[in-house]
Amino acid sequence: AQLPSNELDLLSLADTETCWQVGEWSREAGKLESPRQFGARIELPYSPPEEYRLTAIVEPLDKPNGLLFGQRSGSQRFVALLNFARDERGESALENIDGRNVGNDSTFSGNVFQQSRLSQVIMTVRKDRVVVSVDGNVIVNWTGDRTRLSLSGYWKTPNDKALFLGAYDCRYRFHRLTLAPITGEGKLIE
Repeated sequence: AQLPSNELDLLSLADTETCWQVGEWSREAGKLESPRQFGARIELPYSPPEEYRLTAIVEPLDKPNGLLFGQRSGSQRFVALLNFARDERGESALENIDGRNVGNDSTFSGNVFQQSRLSQVIMTVRKDRVVVSVDGNVIVNWTGDRTRLSLSGYWKTPNDKALFLGAYDCRYRFHRLTLAPITGEGKLIE
């Protein structure tokens, strides 16, 4: 499939030999797979533009638990956490808002993934708004000053300008990961 000219294939940048990672991430037939462990993550050598839309096609290979997209808005880093398994119900939220993680005012309760089923995740990051949808349903629609967003120490990666992916006690297979700028230009990180 041909990508629109302004869309960057982030999946092709996720080199499991050279990218900083926690856990053993692997590639097979062009797809990226996370390990099943707590706090698994891989840093992508890319710093996003001011505003952008990220699209992912993901497949949980185990009973779904936390899937993380490490994002950036201005100089603030944060994650979109999807389907964190709490009891039998998944919870999704932006972390952190005012230092609070799941349970903050962006939290959506309900399972958004099913084991072995592909889902499309679209994240739109604007200067004052973050919207996350899964399979066409908006699950996070947060508006506020982006200085309220932050990243917990647990999920940090070495380059605070970079995007990253994370997984929590579930193997995820990434079939697609693309980014389209809305305003500004992103940068490859050498």
